[in-house]
Amino acid sequence: MRSKFIRLKMQNISGEVIYENIEIDLLYSKIAFYRNQGFRILEASEQEQTFKRDNLPKIDIYIFAKEMLILLQAGLNINETIQTFILKENNNQIKTIYLDVQQKLNEGQKLSQAFSAHEASFPRIFISAIRSSETSGNVQQALHRFITYQHQERLLKAQIKSASIYPIILMVMGTLVTLFLLGYVVPKFSMIYNSSGRDIPMLSKLLLAFGDWVSQYYYLFVVFLIVSLLVVIKLIKSPTVQRYVVNKLILNKIFKQIFEEYYLSKFYRVLGLLLESGMSLVEAIQLSKSLLHSYYNDKISYAINSISSGIRLSEAFFINNLAPPVAYSLLTVGERTGEMSKMLDNSADFYEEKLTGHIQFLMKIIEPILMIFIGLIIGMVVILLYLPIFDLAGTVGS
Repeated sequence: MRSKFIRLKMQNISGEVIYENIEIDLLYSKIAFYRNQGFRILEASEQEQTFKRDNLPKIDIYIFAKEMLILLQAGLNINETIQTFILKENNNQIKTIYLDVQQKLNEGQKLSQAFSAHEASFPRIFISAIRSSETSGNVQQALHRFITYQHQERLLKAQIKSASIYPIILMVMGTLVTLFLLGYVVPKFSMIYNSSGRDIPMLSKLLLAFGDWVSQYYYLFVVFLIVSLLVVIKLIKSPTVQRYVVNKLILNKIFKQIFEEYYLSKFYRVLGLLLESGMSLVEAIQLSKSLLHSYYNDKISYAINSISSGIRLSEAFFINNLAPPVAYSLLTVGERTGEMSKMLDNSADFYEEKLTGHIQFLMKIIEPILMIFIGLIIGMVVILLYLPIFDLAGTVGS
């Protein structure tokens, strides 16, 4: 979508030159806002700009929440905290977001309302946690619990990446060894066999011909490998491909438990965060639903209907397969003691530990399978290379 924009060239109070593209409808209010902040307008030019969501500035919400909590605990109020973010930020786009948040706070809006204007940069869960905590005035506790959730999320992703490093190294090294054999060793054998004038087995002929082609047109082969790698990476990162793969695996008996542990641990963690922030149960479940796969949509809807009709949370989740036995027992304790948020966190911890164990076990199985697969390929190349020699030795012996 193309929109008319005015590109402003401005100078802030420290003399730094800043550029910003502003929609024409917002031009006068933005100019007034920047002048109130002490900015000097140097130049304005009209241009068209293609609006893409991917081009919006990205804020590391984990670091943002940690720094915000530290500043609030030090005794700063909300306005002073946002002012600190404005002063330390070097990215002009992100600084503009902070300036807009500050302006909305000065106009009397709540912090959650100011953040809601920038949902592309601040996750809905973060905004909802802040909004719920504003009623009780316990924003610091909401930030602390959000940081804990983000930390566990990052820790889990780091464990998955760490477990996948060795298999990736195996694949890379196996590919390099195979390429060395095909591009260097095989052509040497091809020269020897061609000069001997003897007939060689068909499979060996095919291998030698392929090795000669790789050696002669190595640059085409390298380009093909690079393009193939880029295509694979693109497919792996594609949301459509990811959804398709997950849709297939989540119905598989072997992988179903792993996906259940992954999704439910996230669901419990965020649900506990929102409940602790003061959000109502049904609203918290509906918001946390966004973390789950579409496979769980009907289950969540039935659970919400059950809760609305008076059934306890633990029973509603258990009936709709949203609470395995351990989680069901913990949620029952939470209902009895009034510590539902704590029991949800304990459930998330339990299933995250199980997920980590299953991932490590899966990687331990994948590693020997990869080694066997790479060994078979390299072994097949070596055997086909030496097959004519074995044939010659048999002929001489006879």
